[in-house]
Amino acid sequence: MAGWRGTMRLIPAALSLLACLPLSAQEIRRPLPVNPSDPKPPLVPFQPDKPVATPRPAAPSATPRPTPLPLPLDPRPSMPVPGSTATPEQMQIDYANGLYTRKMYDIAAPEFDKYLRLYPTGTERQPALFRLAECYRILGNTNAAKATYDALVSNYSTGEFLGPAAYRLADYLFDEKKYAEALPLYRKASVRVKDPNVSNSAKFNMARCLEAMRESADARAIYEDLILSRENNPFRDASRFAVAQLLADAGRKADALKHLQALATEGSSPGVKAEALVKAGLLEIDLDQAPKATADLQRALKLPEIGRWKDIAQLGLLRLLYQAEKYKPLIDAYSSGKDLSAEARPEAALLAANAHRQLGHYQEARDLYDQIMRESPNTIYAKEAQYERLVSLYTANDPAVAKAVDDYLAQNPDSQRRDQIILLKAEAFFKQHDYAGATPIYASLQKSKLPPNLKADALFKLGWCFSETQLPAGAIQVFTDFLNTYPAHKLTPTALAQRALAYQQEKKFAEALKDFDWLITKFSTAKERELALQQKALLLGQQQDNNGMSAAFQQLLMDYPKTAAAAQANYWIGWAAFEAKDYKNAIAPLDAARKRDKDQFFERAALRILLAHYNLEEKDALAGEVDNYTKSGGKDKVPAQILRWLGMRFLADKDFAHAEKYLALLTVRTGDATADDWLNLGRSQAGAQQFAEASKSLRVYLEGVKEPFPRASGLLALGETQLGMRQFDDAQKSAEQACALQPEGTLNAQGRMLSGDIENARGNFSRAATVFRSVAVIVDDPALTPRALEKAYEALKKAGSDKDAAKVLNELQSKYPEYQLRAAATP
Repeated sequence: MAGWRGTMRLIPAALSLLACLPLSAQEIRRPLPVNPSDPKPPLVPFQPDKPVATPRPAAPSATPRPTPLPLPLDPRPSMPVPGSTATPEQMQIDYANGLYTRKMYDIAAPEFDKYLRLYPTGTERQPALFRLAECYRILGNTNAAKATYDALVSNYSTGEFLGPAAYRLADYLFDEKKYAEALPLYRKASVRVKDPNVSNSAKFNMARCLEAMRESADARAIYEDLILSRENNPFRDASRFAVAQLLADAGRKADALKHLQALATEGSSPGVKAEALVKAGLLEIDLDQAPKATADLQRALKLPEIGRWKDIAQLGLLRLLYQAEKYKPLIDAYSSGKDLSAEARPEAALLAANAHRQLGHYQEARDLYDQIMRESPNTIYAKEAQYERLVSLYTANDPAVAKAVDDYLAQNPDSQRRDQIILLKAEAFFKQHDYAGATPIYASLQKSKLPPNLKADALFKLGWCFSETQLPAGAIQVFTDFLNTYPAHKLTPTALAQRALAYQQEKKFAEALKDFDWLITKFSTAKERELALQQKALLLGQQQDNNGMSAAFQQLLMDYPKTAAAAQANYWIGWAAFEAKDYKNAIAPLDAARKRDKDQFFERAALRILLAHYNLEEKDALAGEVDNYTKSGGKDKVPAQILRWLGMRFLADKDFAHAEKYLALLTVRTGDATADDWLNLGRSQAGAQQFAEASKSLRVYLEGVKEPFPRASGLLALGETQLGMRQFDDAQKSAEQACALQPEGTLNAQGRMLSGDIENARGNFSRAATVFRSVAVIVDDPALTPRALEKAYEALKKAGSDKDAAKVLNELQSKYPEYQLRAAATP
């Protein structure tokens, strides 16, 4: 019995010794969650007026978090050697600890539980709770482990096992995505545990909780604190990657790039450096730093440790080629890219297909799109290829695009992509100028989930379709919606111009002018401003506001000297001045109008220029305009009053050639010439020594007049012509007929003068002198009488009657002292 009792006394001691052996550290093998999930290439919004860009290469998933180092969470790596006078309580805990030390967790667990039940106030309850929880955890009894850790954390505010228990419980909650509950436990663990590795691990997981809770600023602060800890910190690189990601997500890509560049230089391993280089290259692509991105991605590809980042780097280089519009090198790189993985090839093929499309190689592009859909049917790239294939059909103006769109829609794509495809169909109709077909499709997209920029474009084009289909009321409503919804859109000036034109069609002129003025004053650089000035001017002219119209056209010419509407503007400026009887200022703009656009404005401008010179009585300028009009092939007639006025003015100035020219243009026009025109033509021809033509013209005149006075005038002119042709008898007969018709007065005196000229021409100087002296007797005309006395004096001189000639000369000089004798008659 004594031997048995001795043996029994040795068992607790042996177990106690077992408990003194060092505990093996328990690794925390917990995969860390991706942050938040792999981003995929965004669906490409369709831009009808621009080439459709390829989706960017898929960004890699967030950097896998480092698996924490083996953490000796048990704060007592060895058990105290029990004394020889161990109490039952001590013997129980030592027994449990011994089993725990030997990793006999299934046996140790009930012993720890027994201790806790037997000794509710025992001094070893805290370590017993922790190790019981550890046994449950190792044995896979998660619920029991969680409950036990929670009991420890809930019942103790101090103690060396509080931190480790809080860490273990936080891990469970983190795995359950209960980040808000895990966060305070990790925080408690970070300050309670003594091991710096465990403390850093707890801090790292705190940041991950905050990141998952979208508390990015607080998460970044903890990551940045971990970055500052350089020694014994396996979380430094991962923290830097996390900070870079958070900064990039916040739009601070340049700051994010700095962290990645630091990792590429200071990373703890070649693999980290390769990953940092690839991520830096992708960020540099987004920052339009193509040369740096190319260099970093190529540098990463040279690292043997690049591993899974190789595909991403190669795709990044292909994307750079696409963005630089180096489509041929991209296609060549894809064709030679034998080492691309099966996962990367669909995305690379999509880039190559889009490059073919940009080069106009539509068949090659479609072949690649079909290949992607056939070989990778369940990938996002297959869906993207199907969409890009539709874009290729659209770009190639392929008539099959409408059916292809309907087939695509029949597959019930997601709502946003479905809206984009519907938009593409509308764009196809729009591109073919089938505005009636496009209208209902654009209208259906107003309640879609399109991105705002595409929705705005669709609304604008709906208004355009209404305008093109002659539905101005609908256009006004749509453009009003557009302007109210997208007041800062780049198409705002165009929408204003189109709404104003629609108002004009509806005869809402005040509203139209308001829109034109808005466009003119608020959008000084918009190309539509030129149109607005032109239309404003025309609208004011339509409303009889000639001054306003002229001012608007003048502003148009000042602001846009090379405007295509220059001819129109000049014409209406000149027209307004002409209508205001400002003939002097009307001429220059009218002349500019006809020079700029002969087909449209030559006739209208030339007529007003003629009338302007006529009203200004500018004889020579008017004559030049008449000549220019006839030489330039004017289709209308020069107004008769202009030709008549010119003829008479030149005749009065004794410019007989020009007088004959313009009167001849008038007399050939049936119905425009009067009898006096023929008389003046005859006189002009006679003055130009064209006696035969003058005779014909005067006979036409005489055939048309019956009254004595006009016939006498015509006969006198005819007699002068006959005298010029030395037809003395005919000339004498004409003179006598004229005198018979006018037995007294000026015409009678002129007839006598003609008779004297005839006698003079015959050489009968004495008889001529007698006739001339008789004129001075019967008429006292300030012009005619001294001329008759002068001719009498000349005739007497020729007859050799110097004494009589002197008497006549004395009479002339006495009665008409201011009369200037001709040089030939001077004594």
